[in-house]
Order: sequence, then C-alpha cells, then structure tokens
Amino acid sequence: MVKSPRSLDALVEHQVRKWSTERKRVPTVVGTPRRWPVVTISREYGSRGSTIGRLLAERLGFDFWDKKLVQAIAEDAGASQRVIETLDEQRKNAFADILASFVGGHGLSAGEYFERLGRVAQVIADHGSAVIVGRGANYLVPADRVLRLRVVAPVEVRVKGLMERGGLDEKTARSELRLVESERALFIKQAYNRDVADPMHYDLVINTGTLGVEAAVDVAVAAYKARFGALPV
Repeated sequence: MVKSPRSLDALVEHQVRKWSTERKRVPTVVGTPRRWPVVTISREYGSRGSTIGRLLAERLGFDFWDKKLVQAIAEDAGASQRVIETLDEQRKNAFADILASFVGGHGLSAGEYFERLGRVAQVIADHGSAVIVGRGANYLVPADRVLRLRVVAPVEVRVKGLMERGGLDEKTARSELRLVESERALFIKQAYNRDVADPMHYDLVINTGTLGVEAAVDVAVAAYKARFGALPV
C-alpha cells in the first residue's frame, strides 16, 4: 500500500532528522567510514528478497528502504525535495539541475518519474548505511559504493511460497508470479534499458531455494565484509 501524504511526511521527517544527527557524529574507530556503502537487492517475485533485505538491514544496523517507500517519495514532489535537501552544500550542487523539476505540475511523465526515482535512490546511497530493495537501485549507485545482490529461487519454490504465505491456489499463484515478473522486467527495461535477470549486473546472486532466508542473510553479511573489508556492527 502506498503511504498516505501524512504518513509519508512523517517518515521523511524522521529520516531527515536521523541523517542530520549521523552527519554530526564522529566515528569512534579511526578509519571507520562515516557513510557505509549501501546494499541493493533485486529479487525474483516470491524469492523472499524483501524479507532478506529487512533482516540484513537489522544485522548491519542500516536503514531499510523498500520499493513502496522509495516509489512514494519519488511520486511526491515535496518529499523528493525534502530528501535531496539533506545533502550538504557541496554534494547538493550536483543535484541542482534536478531541484527545479520537483516544483510545479502534479503530473509526471514516465521520463520525469524515472529521473526523480533515480535521484532519490542516489541521495539515499549518498548518505550510505542503507539497504534498498527494488526499483533498479543497483543501476544507479556507483559500483565502488554498493554491494549489489540478486535473490532468486526456482519457480516451484516461489509458487509454493506464494500459496502458503498468501493463501492462494496454485493457478492464482502462478498467474500472479508471471504478471509481477513481467512488470518488473518491463520496468527495468524501460528505466535503464537493462535485462533484470543478467547476473553480470550483480556482485552476488543468492538462491533461496537452496539456502533459505537465514542462510541467505548470513551469506550477504559475509559478502559485505569481503567486499568492503569490514562490517559496521
């Protein structure tokens, strides 16, 4: 469910205050980065990628940004501007050409939406210490500042999971899976001209059909440490 304007404003305000506090905080360990690189998660529908993202964020002490929240912010001009204004002046200048587009008409073309969505994702990544699920965030963040995960599972495993968790019959589960997978692939193609299933777009592909959720989180944590040389917590 898309956030209501009131709840969205509250979430944005909470995040802005959190970023402001963290910006002033001095690392307690010499050499510890002020902003940890982010994790992006692309996932097949029904593979439990969102659940893995939430648990991974808890393990790392990161903020968790799911698809619906990022999308809601991108669709709301005021929220988008508020998020971008959290950048310090030096980094904000890089986004100056975008700010004007956040004020004006309420309607968005596909191009405007993709542009705004991308900028919001980049701001989140610039603050760091975040897990971002969906919306093609792996295509937006510089490769040296992100661990890009893809979560997959065999079709039969995903269908069974949708039936159990959603109370669906098999026919409905298969139909829903095909529809959502098609929509996600189309979104990535339209927004980034990429094939969402291409493994070369990711640093690690995790199969939850063999690993399961908890083991997948363990693997992701180990991959983060291997990728960046340390863990935040």
